[in-house]
Amino acid sequence: MFLGLVRTTKADEYYERPGYGLIEQAGRCLDEGEVNKAEALLLVLQNVQRDATSPSLNFTWASMLAESYLQQGRLHLAAATYHPLLDRIVEPPREPAEFIFFYGLCDLYYEWGRLDHVQQYMSKCLVAIAQQGLPRVWALGGYLRLGWSLWAAGQDRAAAAAIRKAASIARQAQDPGCAELVQAHQAKFRLRHDDLKGALRQLRKDRFGPDDPITYGAQFAHMTLGRALMAQGDTLNALRMLDRYVAAAAEAGRGRDVVELLVLQALAYKTHGDLPNATAALAEALCRAEREEYIQTFLDEGLPLAELLHHSAAQGVTLAYVNRLLAAFANSPLYVMRAYGSDYVTQDPLIFIEKMSRREIEVLRLVAAGCSNQDIAIRLSIATSTVKKHLGNILAKLGVRNRTQAAARARELKLV
Repeated sequence: MFLGLVRTTKADEYYERPGYGLIEQAGRCLDEGEVNKAEALLLVLQNVQRDATSPSLNFTWASMLAESYLQQGRLHLAAATYHPLLDRIVEPPREPAEFIFFYGLCDLYYEWGRLDHVQQYMSKCLVAIAQQGLPRVWALGGYLRLGWSLWAAGQDRAAAAAIRKAASIARQAQDPGCAELVQAHQAKFRLRHDDLKGALRQLRKDRFGPDDPITYGAQFAHMTLGRALMAQGDTLNALRMLDRYVAAAAEAGRGRDVVELLVLQALAYKTHGDLPNATAALAEALCRAEREEYIQTFLDEGLPLAELLHHSAAQGVTLAYVNRLLAAFANSPLYVMRAYGSDYVTQDPLIFIEKMSRREIEVLRLVAAGCSNQDIAIRLSIATSTVKKHLGNILAKLGVRNRTQAAARARELKLV
């Protein structure tokens, strides 16, 4: 989102430094969604002489490489590339490359559900832009990221204010590309609050339709349109459009986009009443996402996605990962309700976790009380091997890795 707005704003002497030509080409590829091409160009620079006297050029190179990994969906590799760069920034940020860095880093943190980090870094960037009199358009991507992180944290009013601020900046920028994307964000925000008419009105300002050409610049708007079409019940047009975007994203190497598009496909099939294809699309998304520990892409879709995850759990699809996602839903039930309406009401957070047997709950309570496997076996008059089997099932269903985490989850769910 708008990384390119600040990517090309550099001093004249910057363009004369060795290696900048390839970086400039890679930047264009990233802004056009050609991620594999961008990575290839940046890796060429890894093997040629870069200007060792230019820390800013090397910072830009590493930051863009991390961005390419992020867009490819290689989240852990992106993190390993981003994190060492944090020590190179003297706050407050002032260079274009530093804002690009923070925007990319916060996209990563958002996916992993680290919303407080997103809010912290975006706030710092926005304050720095205002205090230093930097171009206001640089703040556009910051307000959008801040807005969605606030929404995901359940702070609707603050989220709406941030997105309105982005809209104001887009109007002043008088850039059609800025205006279209911000309007798509506004439409998506309306959909999250069940305002289908308002969302469609927002999208029609720019005449987005399911038969439009497939372009990276319009992808976000068309994904929002796909959600609106589903809400209307026009699942066939939604699926036809999403199919084309999945193919385009996969060809360009945008693995992160592929995961989100597959999730939307799964929801479209579910809305259409085609559960086998819904399960298949979600299974592919889960298989792609599990190793990189995606979270927010799934949580953002709310209760309809949680219901599909329950079905996947029953089918045994990536069971441990599915249960970790369901446990994440359980941590914020009000957030899920807010995202998809108030007609769903529950006081039972276990709705998001695969149902445990009465015996498993008994074992879990004893684990939380600090009992060893042998103690539990004696108390319940069962074999130690049976306790171990129950414990294994409990860990998988709660989406945790050890008995300490299981005990903590039991307390969160008020089972003990």
